[in-house]
Amino acid sequence: MEGALPASLLLLLSMILDSGALVAAPALHCFLQGPREDMNCTWSPERELIMDGTYTLHFRSMKYTPGTLVAKVPFLHGQHWVLVPRRNWTHSDQYHVWVEGPANDSNMSLGCWNMSTEDIEKWNLLELNVTLSDASSSEVIVTWKHYKQSRVQLRYRELGTKNWTWVNEEDIEPNCYEFTHLEAFTEYEVQILHILQNGKREWSLPAVFQTHAAAPVGLVDLWWYLDKGHPNLTVLWKALEPKAARDHNVTYTVSYRKGDAHGSSSGSIEASCCNTILPHNVEHIDILPANSQGKGQTTSLSLQHNGIVFL
Repeated sequence: MEGALPASLLLLLSMILDSGALVAAPALHCFLQGPREDMNCTWSPERELIMDGTYTLHFRSMKYTPGTLVAKVPFLHGQHWVLVPRRNWTHSDQYHVWVEGPANDSNMSLGCWNMSTEDIEKWNLLELNVTLSDASSSEVIVTWKHYKQSRVQLRYRELGTKNWTWVNEEDIEPNCYEFTHLEAFTEYEVQILHILQNGKREWSLPAVFQTHAAAPVGLVDLWWYLDKGHPNLTVLWKALEPKAARDHNVTYTVSYRKGDAHGSSSGSIEASCCNTILPHNVEHIDILPANSQGKGQTTSLSLQHNGIVFL
């Protein structure tokens, strides 16, 4: 609800270690998320599971259906949250919860604790607003509603990657943060964690955005050959990778200089990708990539001292 503080934090539960596989015992915080009331459980990112592989969070009923395993939720090393679907838990039930490590030792339990869903309340998750500057700048500003007497932690990552980057808290304003160093034409995911004075924690919904396009960077891979029996030279090149192209549409200008007994002349051809036909007496080739934001770097090739390849 607009203007309302989030509901109180629900659970602060410590793991009971029996294997030494955790650096320390992290507190677990669970809340109900969205209209379906799936249960989102998070723990402090400063407390890391140190083994690579897939972990599993298990829930076993202790009240209504004692001993029944009601949920097994997998999560990866480096992940600091799990989402338990609403169909896998019951209001007012009590649960025994534990974590098992990677499948190479399925009997190894990393920790366990008990919890009651009566202590879990629904949170109104914060929404983030993302504003991109004009196309000539790489600045991206993320804003959110600020609660008094609270701290904010912010993390971001390239969409689809595993690891998050955490921003230094001293660089974050109470209700905004400005990115100035992101890669051009790249999708990012950003999320904040509000930590209130009484220790309550509230995650925002992740916000996804794409940075502006920019002029291409990097050189193209270029090669050529002569068809035996044909008076032409075929030039081929490899399209720039998306991170180098930095836009959806890239064109390539192929400039060349040819020479014969009567002297030399030059010409150019614009192509989308990734080959063109030139006269057989070409002595020098340049390929220049360009997109809507500008031109990239020129790749040059001299054929005057190259051997001729016949295919």
